[in-house]
Amino acid sequence: MKLRNELLSILENKNESFGNRLKLADTIIRIPEKLLEDEESIIIRWLLNEINHESPESWEILLSWLTSEKLNCVFNANSITLNLLIQAILINIQKVNSHLKETLISISLLILENNVPQSFIKSNISDYCCFLFTVINEIDNPLSLAKFLDKDILYNKNVVTNNTFILYFVNSGISILTKVRKKFCGNQNVCRSISTFIEKGIFQHSKKAFDLYYSKLFEDKKCSEEIFFPKLLLNQLKTAVSTNRIDTQIMFEIIFESYNYCYQNDFGSIYKFIILILDMLGFSQKILLEVKLNDSQNLNLNCTEALDIIASIFRILTSNNIDLNCKVKEVTFESFLEDFIVSLVAAVRHPTEDVYDIFLHLSSIAPLSIERKLDILLPYFLLTTKHNEKYPQLLNIFMDIFAKLHRLQSFVSKMVKLMKAHLCNHNDTHDIYNIETLNIDSMFPKLVQDNFTNSLAALASWQVMNIFKTLIFHLNEVHDDLQTLADDFRYVLYVEIISMLTCLLLSTTRIAEHTISETIVDNFICGMKELQDIIKSFGISLVKREHNPRLMYAYLNICYNWADLSILMKCHLNRRNMHFNLTLDSDNTGYNITSIHPYLTRDQWCLIAERITNFGEAPCKKIMHKLLVQKLKALFIFEKEFYEEVETSVIRIINKNIDSTWEDLLCDNFALKHIGPRLDKTSLLQLSEIIFKQFHKSDNIFLKRNAEISNCEALISAILYTNLSKISGLFKGKRKHGESAVKQMRTYTFFCNIPCDIILSNGNTTADEFDVVLSNFITTANLKDTDTKDDFNEKKIYEYLEIFGKLPVLFLSQEVETALFLYFIIILLDLKLLQSAVSENCERIIIGFLKNEKILFDRIPNMDFILQTILKCFNNYEEAFALLCINILTKYNGSNLLEVKKEYKLVEGIKNFLLPNIREPKYLQLAIVTIKQINKFKKLKISQEGKNEIYTLQLQMLLGCAKLLEEVDLFSQPHFIECYNLVLKHALDKEDETILPQLILKLEDCLNNICVARERANVQECVKLFITIFHYKNKINVDTSIATKTWDFCKSIDIHESEWEEYSKLIILLFEHMSNEEFSEASHELLQIIDCRVGRRAGEAGDDKQMLKWQLHK
Repeated sequence: MKLRNELLSILENKNESFGNRLKLADTIIRIPEKLLEDEESIIIRWLLNEINHESPESWEILLSWLTSEKLNCVFNANSITLNLLIQAILINIQKVNSHLKETLISISLLILENNVPQSFIKSNISDYCCFLFTVINEIDNPLSLAKFLDKDILYNKNVVTNNTFILYFVNSGISILTKVRKKFCGNQNVCRSISTFIEKGIFQHSKKAFDLYYSKLFEDKKCSEEIFFPKLLLNQLKTAVSTNRIDTQIMFEIIFESYNYCYQNDFGSIYKFIILILDMLGFSQKILLEVKLNDSQNLNLNCTEALDIIASIFRILTSNNIDLNCKVKEVTFESFLEDFIVSLVAAVRHPTEDVYDIFLHLSSIAPLSIERKLDILLPYFLLTTKHNEKYPQLLNIFMDIFAKLHRLQSFVSKMVKLMKAHLCNHNDTHDIYNIETLNIDSMFPKLVQDNFTNSLAALASWQVMNIFKTLIFHLNEVHDDLQTLADDFRYVLYVEIISMLTCLLLSTTRIAEHTISETIVDNFICGMKELQDIIKSFGISLVKREHNPRLMYAYLNICYNWADLSILMKCHLNRRNMHFNLTLDSDNTGYNITSIHPYLTRDQWCLIAERITNFGEAPCKKIMHKLLVQKLKALFIFEKEFYEEVETSVIRIINKNIDSTWEDLLCDNFALKHIGPRLDKTSLLQLSEIIFKQFHKSDNIFLKRNAEISNCEALISAILYTNLSKISGLFKGKRKHGESAVKQMRTYTFFCNIPCDIILSNGNTTADEFDVVLSNFITTANLKDTDTKDDFNEKKIYEYLEIFGKLPVLFLSQEVETALFLYFIIILLDLKLLQSAVSENCERIIIGFLKNEKILFDRIPNMDFILQTILKCFNNYEEAFALLCINILTKYNGSNLLEVKKEYKLVEGIKNFLLPNIREPKYLQLAIVTIKQINKFKKLKISQEGKNEIYTLQLQMLLGCAKLLEEVDLFSQPHFIECYNLVLKHALDKEDETILPQLILKLEDCLNNICVARERANVQECVKLFITIFHYKNKINVDTSIATKTWDFCKSIDIHESEWEEYSKLIILLFEHMSNEEFSEASHELLQIIDCRVGRRAGEAGDDKQMLKWQLHK
C-alpha cells in the first residue's frame, strides 16, 4: 500500500513536468518485472485523468502500452479501468484533429478486437454498444472499416442475443450504419461488410422470432413467446417512414439486403418481409395480412422515396434464387407481383426513373408476369409524355420476353390493338396521357426500332409472314377509319405506329433468299399485292382530303419500302405472279413516279409533290426525294435506256432542295455514285458546307460514310474548296486603327485569285486557268510581309488543317495538286512568324504532297522562291528538299528528250541556287542531300545524253564542294566531314586527279582532328569516312597506324542504335587490316565493350544480332 501511494504521489506531483512523469510511467510499464500487482491499472488511470488537458502524444504512448504483452490482459482483471478508458475515448474522439483521431481509433480497435472481457460486456452492455457504434461511425478508412466489421469477435452469441444489444442496435446502431453506408456508398466491400454485420448482429439468431411474428400477422395465431425483435425492427422502419428521413431508402436497403442474405434459403420469409415493407410504404396488403399494421394516413413518406426503396428491394432480390411459386395464403409470389404491378401503375400516374428501375428488375425476376400484364404496361409506358433514358431499354426487354417465347406476333398484335383502343376508341385517354404532345420518334426511338428489326431477322419466315398479315389487316382498318378520324391527332399517331411497324418489317424481310419455301414466297407475293391495293385506296383518299403532313409522311414511307422490297424481289425472284412491273410513259418529269408506283396516276403524284413543296415539311420532302432516287435506281436496273433522260429531271429537283435531302443523299450509295457527280456546283458547295458543320461531332456523317463519300470525287473536290475558303478567310486580316485599308495576307490574296473551277472540276479546265494560278503565285510571292501575328486564330487554322488531313486527295489531278502545293507554301510563308503546331501541320501537308510525286515543278515559274521558302520556313527542310529532288529526278525515268531537258533545267536551277551560298551550313547540307539523291538515280532508264547532263550537274556540285573543302577547317562547321567523304569517294571512284591530290593532303589533318576532337565530331559521318578510307586504302597512302587510330576512335565513342550497322561494317574492315598482335588486343577490348553494352541493354535483339555478326567475322 505504501509503495502504491508513493507511486501515485510521484505521478501526481505537479511540480514535476508532465513529460518527466510520463517518462517514468513509460519506464515502469516497459519493465518486465512488476513493482505492484495492479501497477498497470494505476498508471492508466493516472494518465486518463491527465490526458484531457495534456499533449496528444499521451494517447500515442497509451497505444504503445496496449500493444505490449504486459498489458494484454490488464482489462480482464479490472473492468473499471476499461470503462474509464472507453469513456475517455468517447469524450475525445469527436473533438480531436484527424491525426489524433486515428490514434484513438487504433486504441479503440485494439480494445474491441482483443481486450474486452465478456464479463465487462455483460455488466456494461449499453456502454459497449455505444462504444462499438461510435467507433464504427468514426472510422474513415474503408479498408480498415471492412476489415473490422468482418471480425468474428463482434458476433459473440451471448452479446448478439442480448435484448439490450438488440435494442441499442435497432434504435441507434441502424441509423449509424445508414450514415456509414451513405459515406462509403461507392465502396462495395464496405457495403457488403455492413450487410454482413447487420445479418450476423441481429438476423442470424432471430429466425424463430420472425416465424412467430409472421404466424401472428398472416395466420392470426396467438403466441405465448416474446416476439420482441421483429416488432422493434418494423417499428423503427415505420418511424423512419413517418418522419420522412432523408436516408430512409438507404436504411431500408441495408436492412433488406442483410435479411435477404440471412434467409436466402428460405424464400417464404423473404416473401413475407417484402409484403410487410410494401404495406408499410402505402401499398396495402390487407388481403394477405390478418392484422392491420399501418394507418396510411399517418405515413408521410413521399412517393419518390417509396419508389426508390422498392426499386432497391427488387434490385437486391435479383441476386437471389427466387421461387415464383412460393405461397402466402395461397397467393404465389408471381401473382403477388402481378397485383403489385397493377397497384403501382394505378398509384403512379406517370412513370418516374424509379418506376423504370422497378420494372427493369421485375422483368428479370418474373418475365411471365410482365407478359401477362402487357395490356396495362404498354399504354402506361408508350403513351407517357416524359420518356426516361431507360425507356428504350425497358421496351426492348418487353419485346425480348415475347421474342424468347416465340410470341413476337402476339406482342405486335397486342401492341397495335392496345394503341388503337387508347388512341381511336377511348375518349378519356386524352386526359390521362396528353397524347397531343406525343410523337412517333419518342415513342419508338432508334434503339427500339433496331431491336424490333433484329427480332424480326431472327424469326422463321412463316412467323414473319404472320406478322405481315397482322399489319396488313390493321392497315386496312386504318384506311376504313380515314374518312371519319383523319383530323384526330390520336388517329394520326396510330397510323404512324402502323406505318412504322410495316416499314420496319418490309425493310428487314429476306424473302428473296433461296432458303425460303415456295409457299411462303407465294404467300408473301400475295401479301405485297394486297398491300399495294391498300396503299392505292389510302393514297386516293389522302389526295382527296386536306393535306396532313404526318399522315402523308406515314403513307409515303410505306410506299417507299413497298417499292424497295418489290425491286429486290423482281431482281432475285423469277415469278410469273410478281405484281411489280415498270410502267413507262412519255412524261419523264421528276415527280412522275408512276413507273414504280403505278397505283396512283401521274396527276395524283404531282399533286402530292406540289402540296409537299408548298407546305415545306422537311420529313415529307425527304421521303419524296427518296422516292425520286428510288425511281432512278429502278430505271438504272431494269430500263437503262430511259435512265439519263429521267436523271436530268430528278437532279434538277434535288439541286433545288439540297438542304432537306442532304442526309439521304449521303447515306445512299446509289445516289452518291450516280447523282452526286451530276449535282451543280452550288449544290455541291452547299452539301460540303453541311458536311463541314458536322466535322466537330464525334458521330459525323463524313466519318460514318467516309469510304463511300471518298469515292465521289466531285463532292470531295467541293469539300476541299470549302476547306480552303475557310482557311483563307482566317488570313483576311483586320483593318487597324488609323489605317485606311485592310492589310491582307498572301494566303487570302492567292486564294481569291484562284479560279474555283480548277479545284471543283479537279483540273478538267483550260490550260489558261492553270496559268492564272501560276502567275498569281508569282505576284503573291513578291508581296511584302504584313505584321499580322496577332490576327491569327491559331485554333481555327489548326482545326481546318486537321480536316484537310482527313480528305482523300490522292485522286487529285497534277494541276490541282500543284495548285494546292503552292497554296500551302504561301500559308507557310504567312505562318513563319509562328513556331507552333499550326506550322508543323502545314509542313506535314506539304511533305505529303511531295511524297505523292505529282507536282508539276517544270511549270512553276519561280523555283528559287520555293527553295528559299523550304530553307527558311521548314523545320524539317532536309526531308522536304530530298523529296523535292526525288520529284524532279523521277521525271528523268523516260526516253522523251524534251522532258529530260526540262528536268535538267530544274536540277541546274537547284545547283545555281545552292553553290553561290555553299559556305552557309544549310546550303551545304542541301547540296549534300542533292548529290545523294542523284547517286540514287544512276540506274534510271534514260538516254545517254540525259545521263551525261545529270552527271555533269553532279560533278559541278561536287567540284563546288571540293573548292570549299580546300579553304575551310573541316571542324569549323557542321556537315563538312560528310561533304569531304562524298567528294573523296567520288574522286576515288572516278580517279579524278584534278581534285584527289588536294583531298589526300587534307586527309591526315582530318584524321588527326577526328581522333583529337571526337566529342565534336558527327559520329556516323566519321564512321562512313573511315569505311571509305579502308575500302580505298590501296589508292591512298595513309599512315600504317591508321588501323590503331581508327580503333582508338571506335572504342571511345557511344554508338546510337541507328548507327550500329555502319559501325559494324567499320569494325569488320578494321580487323581485317590489323596485325595479329593488334587484333588480339583489339578483340579483347571489343569483348569488354560488348559485355558492357549487353549489361546496359540486356535482351535487345539488334545488339545480339550485331554481336553474332562480329563473332562470325572474327
